[in-house]
Amino acid sequence: MPNAQLTALGLAASLALALGAAPPQKGALVWSPRWEDAFAAATAEKKIVFLAINMDGEAANERLATKVYADPQVVAASKLTVNLIASRFEHAPEGKPCARFGGLTCTEHRRIEGAARDAVLKTDAAGYTVAPQHIFLSSDGAVLLSVPYEVSAQELVWCFREALAAVDPAAAKQIQASGRAPRRLVKGGVFDPSAIPGANLAPPTREEVLEIVKEMKASLWSANRLQSIQRLLLSSEPEAIEQIESELKNEFFGRRGWVQGDPTNPDGGRGADYKDRLMHAIGVLSPHAYSKLVVEYLDHDDEKLRHEAIVALEQLAAPDSVGAITRAIGKEKDVKRRKDLYRALGSAGASDEKARKTLLKALASEKDALARRNALFALGWFPPNPESDKVLAEALSNGTAEERCAAALAAALSRHEGWAERVKQAEAAEENPPVKECLGAAAGVLAGAGLTTLRTHVRRVCEDELEREKLFGVAQGQ
Repeated sequence: MPNAQLTALGLAASLALALGAAPPQKGALVWSPRWEDAFAAATAEKKIVFLAINMDGEAANERLATKVYADPQVVAASKLTVNLIASRFEHAPEGKPCARFGGLTCTEHRRIEGAARDAVLKTDAAGYTVAPQHIFLSSDGAVLLSVPYEVSAQELVWCFREALAAVDPAAAKQIQASGRAPRRLVKGGVFDPSAIPGANLAPPTREEVLEIVKEMKASLWSANRLQSIQRLLLSSEPEAIEQIESELKNEFFGRRGWVQGDPTNPDGGRGADYKDRLMHAIGVLSPHAYSKLVVEYLDHDDEKLRHEAIVALEQLAAPDSVGAITRAIGKEKDVKRRKDLYRALGSAGASDEKARKTLLKALASEKDALARRNALFALGWFPPNPESDKVLAEALSNGTAEERCAAALAAALSRHEGWAERVKQAEAAEENPPVKECLGAAAGVLAGAGLTTLRTHVRRVCEDELEREKLFGVAQGQ
């Protein structure tokens, strides 16, 4: 039987046995050992290709390799696709079965990594590509959707269903997806590392973290101290977080001690304080684990630093910060900080029903119109729910101009297809030009555009003072 007519499982098993790799374990995700054969199988079987980019020695990649790819729902969804794993690392001697990814050899997944670079991935000037990263492609190699950085098993299953729906709706219906779209979802393309400040930095391995921390503790005047801080910000290792915590408490450099023009500086080096910039950088670059450090600053007596901490929590979106954010809302007297706390609560509490109810209660009791708009916008992070959907629909139809915008932007955040037609109808009926433009941007996201297209509208409607680069990108020319 020709290779193109083999099933994905048969192809993987046949070539794995021929080349000395152990066949995949029963119930495991099956990886195709060759780039060309995967697309040949996808063409013959009218399937799509799932491509995973993974690296060694970094916590998010480890969780994906050991847990997410073994999740029963992910494995079940992967049976409807042809699957490729790309890794440039060695996990076994040449010719021996890969110890990390069953069913192929390390030579094979390294060749796939090279092919992915040539055909799909975007790199920076140094050749760095984002890992982890997950890409869904049609059988002719066109990108259907992709997600840079870490995703949960539920989010990845959502991606399987969404990608399949574009080419095989019947197959997509076989997937029961309980999750929602990943925040960094890119439709029709792949992530460009130049789009987010600092995204072109490679996350350090644990060994590298320990070496960086050792060097930083040995000297305050290291020539590459700035780069060391930036790299530590990408790591969830306890030693990295401890070192960043010490930087936030360090008074040696003063509050204006960081080099101007660094890529994590929210104002481009035009006067923001050292600690403020560092806190902002945590929100842009760091994983969830940093939330435990950031929540300590929610009651800080320095208003600027407290503000940066709130926005950092919105960008970190860490579920374990919900309790601290909720308590801070109850104590915060400054309306502008309270409205940002509502935003942080929606982002971090997207899977927490108590967080949703807190926002609904705020919409009923909050006297400030700006704060209410931000609470309304924050509801967009939550999955569909009759109570909150009713509130958003009412605001979209009968709210003030700014409330109509906030509701439309929330609908766009949700990426839920149920809002698409309603937002389009609202756009067609809208007579206020700025509102109509905002509704059009929301409709575009619901049709597949990226969240970065909402940036200017979110800043205007929610009156943002600080950028949320991790969520909505940066201003052109910044």
